[in-house]
Amino acid sequence: MTTYPIQRINFVEKKLLVLTYRTLFATLGVVVGLGILLVGVTSIRLVLLSKEIQRAQNEVFLLKSEHERFLSQMATSSTEKEQAQNMLITIFNGSPPWSVMLKEITLHIPHSLWLTEIKSIEKSDAPSHRGFTLNGESYQAEAITSFVKSLASTSAFTQVVLQSLQQKTGPHGDSYQFSIEMAIKGAAPKKI
Repeated sequence: MTTYPIQRINFVEKKLLVLTYRTLFATLGVVVGLGILLVGVTSIRLVLLSKEIQRAQNEVFLLKSEHERFLSQMATSSTEKEQAQNMLITIFNGSPPWSVMLKEITLHIPHSLWLTEIKSIEKSDAPSHRGFTLNGESYQAEAITSFVKSLASTSAFTQVVLQSLQQKTGPHGDSYQFSIEMAIKGAAPKKI
């Protein structure tokens, strides 16, 4: 049987890797300090989260009370609701069917022409008081002329006017930018 002598630990020497009471207490102090810091940060975070939860609960309470108030107002003002619905129905009945108008425009676009912008505009001199401004480009001036004539011959539009035409040189050759303004045929919407 082999015996090993017990080596003594020197707690008094001041060497770098020697275990002493000083390094033992310093290490223990750092660990305890980090633990206290971690507990403190967690406690502060819990306090802040509880305040945030309280604020959110107050906001939910306010929103629920506002919702109830609106519901009670809606119940008492059913006649106002009916008036608002009738007003919206009148407005929508007086406006032209936009999908039909856009389909009418697309049916007459030549292949060498493309639109870059379509805007609905107010035209006081038109029967419907509504119109369009069409902006686009084409590589052929004849296509623009043909488009204007084609739109003028439809039963949906009137007062078709070529507002501007500009020639521009680009990487694919010359092209023409144009702007067309036209009115929508039809009866004027009912006044509210």
